This record gives sequence, structure tokens and C-alpha cells, in this order.
Amino acid sequence: MKEEFEKAHDYLFFSEGETIDEALKRFDDFWDSPAILYYMEEDILDRGEIKSGNKLTSTQIETIEKNLGCQIPDELNKLYRERGLFEIDFGSFYPFKILRPNKKMGKIWHSDFLDRWLPKYCERFNIDIDTARKQITENVTYFATFQPNDDCCTFLFFDKNGEFGIFSIDQDDGAVDIYDRLLSDTYNKQTLDSLISIVISDAIEFNITMIEDQI
Repeated sequence: MKEEFEKAHDYLFFSEGETIDEALKRFDDFWDSPAILYYMEEDILDRGEIKSGNKLTSTQIETIEKNLGCQIPDELNKLYRERGLFEIDFGSFYPFKILRPNKKMGKIWHSDFLDRWLPKYCERFNIDIDTARKQITENVTYFATFQPNDDCCTFLFFDKNGEFGIFSIDQDDGAVDIYDRLLSDTYNKQTLDSLISIVISDAIEFNITMIEDQI
């Protein structure tokens, strides 16, 4: 079983240009691999799954864009119409969720970020807090979230130029690098496909680590 478990590590990796469909298939294949099936039978893991959600119509998307005051990037528009507001249940922690686009990260995280972590970051790097708040609240729109534990949360977003990005808040690490990642000129831009691939690999890594901690 040790050799089979080593093979399961291969699902961590993805080729450049992996599509969303290919990433989701990689996720399913991971759970169907011999070692992972064995550890599920041993009750070490609960199986993860992809849960379909409501698809958005073109009319609904147009209404959302009007309310947001910005256009949803073509790739995300297509995802909403073809797959909808789906979830990826990773098996052992909070699911990854594709959400309706929103200017806020969520009630708790958004408030904590703007009122707690951002001021500390701005003070540390001598950045004007009002300018920072305006740039972050007006420049980016959040459309997915994934919370691996109670102390950390990852957000996927797009900016006013239609560029995608990803950043995480960790209650232990504070706001280090967060502000930069939310500015279109400085954060590491990603395609929507690559963002989903990253999330899938993070989920697989988390479950592999859970197994390693118990065997």
C-alpha cells in the first residue's frame, strides 16, 4: 500500500494549460485511486465530491453585472452558465464554493480584513489607509471562497480589468502581502483554469497530509 500511496501523490501535479474539466477529473481520479479507496475504508478519510449548483442565465448575469457596476470576465461568465454555483467538497474540511460575484468577501472575513488586518499592514508599510480601503473595495470582486480551517480563508477574485487573482487571510500571519495581491499591477495574475487547478491541488495535498499524520 505504501507504493500505491506514493502514486497518489501524482495527483498533486497538473500540466500547464489544464482546463477546469481536467482539474475536476483529476480530483475524482484521486479519490478513485487504490490507496485513497483503502484509507477511506479504514475511516481515515471521507470521500470528497463535486456538487452541482444552480446555473445562471445570461439575463441573471447581466443583472449581476449591472448591480456590481462591472463586467464579469468571459471565462467566469461561461462557468456560471455551464456549471453554475457549484461546490467542491474536499472530504475533510469546509468546501470550495463558487459564489455569485460580490464586492465583499463575506460578512465576517470582509470586516476583519478591512478593520483588523489592513490597518496593521498599512501602518507597517506607511500606506494611507483610506486609499487602501478604496482601492480594495472598488477594484476587486470576489467569486469563490475556500476555508481549510477556522483560522484561514482563501478567496478568488477578479479586478476591474478582468484579471483573476487569489489570496489568503491567515489569522496567525496577519496581512502580510495581502494588500499587494489585491492590486492589479502587483499581484500574480492567473487564469480561471489555473486558479481551479491550484485549489484542487491544495485539496489533494490536505488529504494526503491527513493520511500521513495517521499512518
